[in-house]
Amino acid sequence: MKMGIFFGNLFWGVLLILWGISLILKGFGVSLPLAKIFFAIIIIMFGIKLLVGGSCKTKSGIRTSSAGDTIEHTTVFSEQDIDLSHIRPDSKPIEINVVFGSAIVTLPHDVRIDLKPAAVFGVLVTPKQTNSGISDTQQEVNESAPGERVSIKANAIFGKIVFRIKSVERKAPEAPADSTNGGGTEF
Repeated sequence: MKMGIFFGNLFWGVLLILWGISLILKGFGVSLPLAKIFFAIIIIMFGIKLLVGGSCKTKSGIRTSSAGDTIEHTTVFSEQDIDLSHIRPDSKPIEINVVFGSAIVTLPHDVRIDLKPAAVFGVLVTPKQTNSGISDTQQEVNESAPGERVSIKANAIFGKIVFRIKSVERKAPEAPADSTNGGGTEF
């Protein structure tokens, strides 16, 4: 889901108009609960965006879709484990949005990733740092991996996103055969 609805002119225009009206009304002794209206507008606009969005799979506030050139994972009032350990360097860009929820994202250890996490009153935990409150950063994960980078944009709005790198599975070394009894087992 494109989060432009929350950062577009319509959203901020309506917010500033409401704020201005509340200041004028406050001068006349009328109190307008701006914070409640702000949260209501966020929920209404997000609901409208979900209703007019394209085809997708939805389950308990979790939405995954592949719209055009981007793979999108959206979590609203829920929690989700997103396993991206299978992506390859030629994968489509990925967008992860968490609103009033949490997500754990598993990244591959062998693919270079251009990670662009942003938080609005949320928490972002990446392999390199933890950000909370309002933040917007850009990081490269697995810099030494060969091939092209995969772009991942992540937005945590009143939510939490934790990125972790999938560990490399190593086989345990085989024990050498015991030469004293011909490799058999003693009882």
